[in-house]
Amino acid sequence: MHLAPTLAPRTAPAGPPLTAPVAAPGTVLVTGAGGHVGAQVVHLLLERGMRVVTTDVTPLPVPRDDFVLGPCAGSPSYVPFLEATLARFDVDLLIPTVSDELPALAGVAPVLGSQVAIAAPGPIALCHDRLLTMRYLARHRIPVPTTVVVRPSGVPRHLIGEGTYVARPRLANGPGTATMIDDPEQLPARNDTFLAQELVPGEEIIAQVHRSPRDGVMTVVLLRTSGSGPDAGGKSARMEQVEPGAEPELAELARAVARALDLTGAFSIDMRRTVAGTPVVLAVDARLGAHSHPAPELLDGLLDDAALPLRTVRSAPRTAPRR
Repeated sequence: MHLAPTLAPRTAPAGPPLTAPVAAPGTVLVTGAGGHVGAQVVHLLLERGMRVVTTDVTPLPVPRDDFVLGPCAGSPSYVPFLEATLARFDVDLLIPTVSDELPALAGVAPVLGSQVAIAAPGPIALCHDRLLTMRYLARHRIPVPTTVVVRPSGVPRHLIGEGTYVARPRLANGPGTATMIDDPEQLPARNDTFLAQELVPGEEIIAQVHRSPRDGVMTVVLLRTSGSGPDAGGKSARMEQVEPGAEPELAELARAVARALDLTGAFSIDMRRTVAGTPVVLAVDARLGAHSHPAPELLDGLLDDAALPLRTVRSAPRTAPRR
């Protein structure tokens, strides 16, 4: 997470004599507030007593007084809009929740004038391109499924011969969802913005991770999905938290991914087990994941990184870093 010059906690106006000053709630700007992730983040922040400012490219279904309509991440006015909004509301922390904006935002975060809950540009770029994510992790000896680009001529022969595979967008903000393919004829010719990934049939586990940019302390919350198929961990899936300590191998794999990619802040890792029981990494989402609500520890970590006071007790203590 980029730490711009740290803002000292603001205090409430002086009260009667002999009354101790009370820390004012921090102000947090949430982008993509009308989306699934953004709505969860706003709800959790309000539960914690934060002052929340929201923005999106379309009006919210339920109007809010602190909502500001903004441009898309690819617009030339995107960065000036953020600068103006952060200054207007005296924002302490910006939490992005939309994949589209992460590459651009990571580059300009140090000059925005407020703290931004985002990793450095290099790790963000690696996670935004899923092909690069898989190749990079493989080079660091982290198990991943065979992943190749879908050419206009179709899927490479060596994958077709293995039977079932999954076609998915190459970029984190790519259109469409994962599609399971049993017959190569089912897959129309596509350009190289799509990937083909060997199907890993085991149960999907989503690791929600927070890694402090200051000291490397990590919190790992494992979520189990009750669905099935190539995209079982989608935002509509029903999730349940895995008992802490019940899956040490998966938790350690999540930590290894964080260290390999040098990710900080909050992020989500999709994993499955092969038929032989070996856990592999399917994708890494370098932001608060689609299932933020069952893992509020991550948001607590982001607020702690920004030195913003909590109005509620932490969900769970964080563990010491494992190097």
